[in-house]
Amino acid sequence: MFELFLNLAAGFLFAFRINLEVGLYSLFGGVLLGFSLTWLRIKGGWPKKVSEGFITLLRAFPVFVLMFALLNFLSHSTYVTQHFSLDIPKLVLIIALSAYSTAVVSDAAQDSWEYWRRDDYAQALLLIPNLFRIFTILVMSSSIGAAIGVQDAVSYTLGRMEEIPDAVSRIWLVLGATIFFVMFFSIIRFAIYQIVQRLSRKTA
Repeated sequence: MFELFLNLAAGFLFAFRINLEVGLYSLFGGVLLGFSLTWLRIKGGWPKKVSEGFITLLRAFPVFVLMFALLNFLSHSTYVTQHFSLDIPKLVLIIALSAYSTAVVSDAAQDSWEYWRRDDYAQALLLIPNLFRIFTILVMSSSIGAAIGVQDAVSYTLGRMEEIPDAVSRIWLVLGATIFFVMFFSIIRFAIYQIVQRLSRKTA
């Protein structure tokens, strides 16, 4: 039983690495494009109108639909499949989630900039925990990649449940996965909170 537990834990952690990778890359894409769009919004005029129109489009476009549309396009692109060695399902998931993160990162950065202009630095620094909140959502949302073959921690847990005949063991498996997610993000959230508090005291 203990050996089974170790094997399940090792497999879960390996699969969770996929969640983290997807979350980090999606956040990076969102920050890169979101900050750029925020800069255009600050400039005003037609750049602001174009950037806000693009952000509105990203908000309205369902991530799930975008994921399948990209998968269909890239999977049938002869140029991509012949010239690049890519994990297409994971790449598609990252791009789709980046579209979501771009919109929310830009909104958060816009709010932060407005606070900074008013010399309310403590409120402006809330951009940091907001980015972490977005990262948390991205990591949890990465489980939708199971629909196109991305093997994350959630899909791994559900797959192992089918191999365990004992109902009690299944409950413990799900409970263990849930506790892991809660503890992991709680620890990081606490660390981010401490950093923001120190930065706020320095800028006060």
